[in-house]
Amino acid sequence: MKKIGLLILTLPLLSCNSDSDKLFLINENSKHHSDFLFMTESTNVLPISADSVKLFLNWNEIDETKYLESNIYPSDTILPKPVVYKDFGEIYKSDNFKLHVILREGNNTIGRDYTFILRTFSLDWKIIESYELASWIDSENRHCYGSVDRKLIVQRTCEDGKTKDIRQIGNNGRILVHDKNIIH
Repeated sequence: MKKIGLLILTLPLLSCNSDSDKLFLINENSKHHSDFLFMTESTNVLPISADSVKLFLNWNEIDETKYLESNIYPSDTILPKPVVYKDFGEIYKSDNFKLHVILREGNNTIGRDYTFILRTFSLDWKIIESYELASWIDSENRHCYGSVDRKLIVQRTCEDGKTKDIRQIGNNGRILVHDKNIIH
């Protein structure tokens, strides 16, 4: 298997952590920093362009990005902005699939609505599988953080400390529940 180098955007995160085997990582917030907010609000990753959207997104996600088409709302109505998807890039490639990180910026009018999605693609750009790696959704009071390492083990923990999930990306690009007993 051939591995692709880290995204330039993830290098600052990796240099601050001792986990240098991570391909992508969103750490839990601390008093003095938030990887999540830095990655969503301080980076200049552009939205997926209209000519590429069919490669990166499924039909439900494409529908979600469409602007509201009607102008019949009263002027004092607060309308949500459309959902935006951004490709943070390819973080892994094998002979069978490639792995990208996609950011979904939701249209929540209550507060922040961000989700980082791990998405595997066949080499001819068919979506194989998706997994929600990290999320910050104020309306649901949900804050989850996660990472994927060089062995393609995906770990996610939610801020409540009760929700922990470990997955493994298989040779075919499927994201499977991982046997927690074999992690060292």
